[in-house]
Amino acid sequence: MSSEQYVQLLDLLSKQNLTVTPNSEDHHTAYLAGKTKSFCLFTAQSEMSWIIDSGATDHITPHIHLLNSYAPVSRACYITMSNGRKMEVKHIGTVMLSGNIILRDVRHVPEFHFNLLSASKLAKHLSSCIVFTPDTCYIQDLLKSKQQVLGREKDGLYLVDSTEMA
Repeated sequence: MSSEQYVQLLDLLSKQNLTVTPNSEDHHTAYLAGKTKSFCLFTAQSEMSWIIDSGATDHITPHIHLLNSYAPVSRACYITMSNGRKMEVKHIGTVMLSGNIILRDVRHVPEFHFNLLSASKLAKHLSSCIVFTPDTCYIQDLLKSKQQVLGREKDGLYLVDSTEMA
């Protein structure tokens, strides 16, 4: 593709109002997100995978069945996406990634398309440090200097697969 064609494609995509409806039978659905002329394509591989996000303020999942315990929110509550769009939080609950890693106050947002793990929220909850290396993300215990693998880098994202941690 020539640079002129690339610019035309980006211009066309930036004018589109893209809506993605995931196919529940296909666990390899692609999502396109972007603003202006920057776009990101991410392929979801499993609803059990969590994206480790150093910029997220909360843990978020669209999958209520991943919550071990939960309660409906008592009044309207929303998360705000980077594009300004608001999505409603339906429940708040707990997810057990493994015996010693429990995500608390996880927001259930049915409209969301991914599981997000907030690195800062987890670090505060565990009184630990989250360390990113070129290919791995670790939880570093501040008192014992013990490290535990949290996730691995794949295509520019750090992912934790809760099925591998159980």
